[in-house]
Amino acid sequence: MRQLVCVGLLFGLFVTVIGCGGPGTNKLTGKVTLDGSPMPNGALQFYPPNATVPAFSVNTKDDGTFEAIIPGDANLPTGSYTVTAAKYELKKGSKMTVGEGMDMAQLAMTGNATNVLPKKFSSPKDSPLKYEVKFPTATGDLAITSK
Repeated sequence: MRQLVCVGLLFGLFVTVIGCGGPGTNKLTGKVTLDGSPMPNGALQFYPPNATVPAFSVNTKDDGTFEAIIPGDANLPTGSYTVTAAKYELKKGSKMTVGEGMDMAQLAMTGNATNVLPKKFSSPKDSPLKYEVKFPTATGDLAITSK
């Protein structure tokens, strides 16, 4: 009887681990440069080629790279996504810093940081940034100029 219980528990664990993998994931990666140098602490927003699904966001790392892992059942379309970008810097005299429970975008909302990129990069209507998405994996770099 004890062996039967152990076999049953092992089988249940096996089914749970193997059977609950979900529909898979999609991965977007790349690197953002500002005037030819890596752009750390950037905020990117990806707008799909049609309005049937919402945009999604990702932040750049210290080396300017980004990675977005998206559930396969999100039904994101392939195609050319418009990307908006922001690069926040703390305002002089700000007493708040990143790591006090806030990221740069939140600091900007409180008036403690400002976006240093030209305004055209913050509007999906005006942004020249495009990212080609072909799932399950897409890789592309984004070059931003401050002038």
